[in-house]
Amino acid sequence: MGDSQDRIVEEAFRAKVIDEMIDNQENLDRRTANLRKHEIYRDKNAKWVIAALHHEEFDPAVRCQMENRVSDISICRKIINKLAVTYNTGVVRTVEDQNSQESINALEGEMDINTAMKKVDRYRQLFSNAMLHPVPVKNTRQSNLSGTPKYDLKLKVLSPWEYDVIEDPNDLTKPQVVILSDFPERFRSQNSSDRGAKGKRPFPGAILSEGDRVDQAIADSPSDKGVDDDKREFIWWSDNWHFTTNSQGLIINVPFPEKTGVDQIRNPIGYLPFTNVTRDQDCHFWAQGGDDVPDISILINKIMTDINFITYLQGWGQLVISGKDIPNKLTGGPGKAFVFQQKDGDPTPQVFYATSNPPIAAWLETAKAQLAMLLSTNNLSVRQIATNLDVSTAASGIALMIENSELLGNTEDLQQLYRDKEPEMWEIIRRWHEFYWDRKALTEDFQSINKFVDSDVKLNWPRMRTPITEREKLEEIKLRKELKISTPIELLQKDNPDLTNEEAEEKLKELEAIKEENVAKFGMPPVPTPKDEEEEVEKETDVEEETD
Repeated sequence: MGDSQDRIVEEAFRAKVIDEMIDNQENLDRRTANLRKHEIYRDKNAKWVIAALHHEEFDPAVRCQMENRVSDISICRKIINKLAVTYNTGVVRTVEDQNSQESINALEGEMDINTAMKKVDRYRQLFSNAMLHPVPVKNTRQSNLSGTPKYDLKLKVLSPWEYDVIEDPNDLTKPQVVILSDFPERFRSQNSSDRGAKGKRPFPGAILSEGDRVDQAIADSPSDKGVDDDKREFIWWSDNWHFTTNSQGLIINVPFPEKTGVDQIRNPIGYLPFTNVTRDQDCHFWAQGGDDVPDISILINKIMTDINFITYLQGWGQLVISGKDIPNKLTGGPGKAFVFQQKDGDPTPQVFYATSNPPIAAWLETAKAQLAMLLSTNNLSVRQIATNLDVSTAASGIALMIENSELLGNTEDLQQLYRDKEPEMWEIIRRWHEFYWDRKALTEDFQSINKFVDSDVKLNWPRMRTPITEREKLEEIKLRKELKISTPIELLQKDNPDLTNEEAEEKLKELEAIKEENVAKFGMPPVPTPKDEEEEVEKETDVEEETD
């Protein structure tokens, strides 16, 4: 029957693949797990904490009270962004051909390449799998003005719940066919009666649902798209073919309707326009692992939710009255008093508010310990962290722990990964740009960029210095000052690298003026500045030379 990329022109094969995408529980679980990670990263922690509470045997009234006090601290996003730093310092892209270099420099800005690469680096860290998708996008305004379709080139970054893959049978780590589709299956409810005719296993909890399951003309929830099977679309890509089908596998959109036969659905660039960026794949396409950051993020938010509820529940004092012949109903309040008649031998009536002392500090230490272990096992040092958490500062304290952690691992392995991946991405961009440039079908900015022939991009990163604390930096400056191996200007620039020589000189003059003013006002002995010490060293040197 040939490779899968040739079989996708067969309607029966497409229908079988779509049925597996929709009804195969393994694939649905994969997409749901990655959607969960994506939403936790996008600060929807509360949604998934509530979903977790639905799996615990709480009374419905208790669960409602806990949901009203659910914690939503952005732990996952801060840690992922802290770990994914490959492109934070920028990168220099070079090719041997000078004309190609000029085009690549221009496309780098027009397509926001660096922004997209930061995003894919974060997605690789979060999902273990991510996909770069250079693709032409029709520009409505310029198309209307010119009367002919005009296209921009975009670099999309896809998370793994947005696409499915048919592997290359000769190398399972590589995609042979990529299928883009919406994911309305997230709406399945927890009720077993909603399983449907095919007995599909439901996803946990109606809490997964968002929107109203109607794709309105106005901008609405992304989850509403594709819920109508009659309107649902599947976009197919391979080296040879490109087209769009409905949920039955019937082709409903082709790139070249003016042509006939299979020429209508040929991939115009003859190249699968996706670059796969993953961790170790272990001889299979989907890389496994990387669940610890989102899972512990939810766990810590659950702990904080428990603390919020315990504080609420046990924070109210409970009125307790004990004694003999106490009325069943008593009404207290300002200006009122409880009066009890006591006879000989009767126990003394007692009226008090009972309060509890829940171990909130121990719960907070548990959250802190979980976070510290998560940071340390992800190469984020916590050696300088000594954050004390209490109820009023817990959220900011957790954020401070992450902010102050230091990345210990180097990025050389990741840099090599992108050295391998970016030339593949640039070759796809080159093909798209050439195809539309030859037809004068690009928008003005892209059409003004000349075609390029060299896509073998070399990447060079600036050397990254190991991060140090403020205290370590000041100790280094002090030591350099004592050893007299740096000028006053160099010491100031050591403290603030953004200062130019002229700005550092002005800063030094300001410090000297402040010193002189203090001496004049308060009679303080002059404190030697770095410049004074430098002049003193010169005087001592002159004396030694005269003595010699």
